[in-house]
Amino acid sequence: MEEELELVPPEFRQDVLESNRPQFEVRKMELEAVNLQSHQRLRQEAVRKQVYVPEADFSRLVYVTFYTHLDKKVVRMYLDENESLQQIYRKAVELLPTVNWKVCSGTQHQSDFEFISSRQVWNAIKRSPICRFYYLLVRLERVHPVKNHDARCDNCHQMIHGHRYKCTECADFDICQGCEAKSLHSEHAMLRIVDSATRIPNYITRNAPPTDDISRLVYVTFYTNSGKKVIQMHLDENDSFQQITRKAAELFPSVNWKIFSGTENEYEFTNSLQMWNALKRSPICRFWYLLVRLEQCAESVKNHNARCDNCHQMIQGHRYKCTECPDFDICQECEAKSLHSEHVMLRLVDLATRIPNYITKNAPEYVSILLFLAISFLGSFVHLLENGKTSKMCADKK
Repeated sequence: MEEELELVPPEFRQDVLESNRPQFEVRKMELEAVNLQSHQRLRQEAVRKQVYVPEADFSRLVYVTFYTHLDKKVVRMYLDENESLQQIYRKAVELLPTVNWKVCSGTQHQSDFEFISSRQVWNAIKRSPICRFYYLLVRLERVHPVKNHDARCDNCHQMIHGHRYKCTECADFDICQGCEAKSLHSEHAMLRIVDSATRIPNYITRNAPPTDDISRLVYVTFYTNSGKKVIQMHLDENDSFQQITRKAAELFPSVNWKIFSGTENEYEFTNSLQMWNALKRSPICRFWYLLVRLEQCAESVKNHNARCDNCHQMIQGHRYKCTECPDFDICQECEAKSLHSEHVMLRLVDLATRIPNYITKNAPEYVSILLFLAISFLGSFVHLLENGKTSKMCADKK
């Protein structure tokens, strides 16, 4: 009985004992006062009444134990059969309002399954064998909000969850957080959009150029000295060379490659036009294919001449530059913490990443640099005038 009473709040334990003790005592006296036949009849009636007691409005007085990973709370509630899940959720929000909770069945140490309907909650209610009260064990799990964007990744073709990276030059080109970590689309600066509340400044949306790139589904065969790999890719007419370069770096990340046409180094690709003209079509199945030969080249170190404004370390890897704050940069590790989420960030993979002119001409940083140069020039001009006046005064005195 003591174990059962642990499921009841301390202030209600005496009430539970008092409400059940007279019932058992009266029933015992009645059964002892009659003969065997009457005893059997009354016993059956007592059992029937205990099992099939009708309850008004399909509600029950239930002692609910809310478990978290740190603590537990026992609450007395009147649960309705058709709204028990909503009642439990509202009570969880009331007890612990600072966190979004997922309501599960279980204890403090583990959760068995998540409640998704009131019928599941109602069926999980149990009755103690001695004191005959109803109780329910609930485990609360933290819900980590998933940031969703109404956009699909143009590389893996999955819906974008988490950070969204939008190209500043290509028309309607977005990649997800997982594909961005592979340094895809490194030749263009990418806008980092944390969620729908991230504001894109007007000077970007107003001046972004429209593009009409032609794309094809191509089966690309990468040949190396050790073997070959065939990859399905969507190649753009004006961006095919960069796409092939990034794919080679993704397949073989530990080596920098030179890209040649054919299987035996016919000639080296240097631009997208060469690569687009090298596409061939199979005569029977009519699909596009491209043969690429990879040769190792000297390694180049990706480095930025900038310091992170959060951790104050030199930036290695990706550099993220704010589109509104003057001269504000963060490194790849700090960006992973969703810092500075109120502004769009430009993702710069290396020094070869090109920032379009419509951004550099209209950015607040560009204006501040001009202002700084103007002030510096004005100060130098005033200094020269003062030196000229001093020299003239000295000459007049002589």
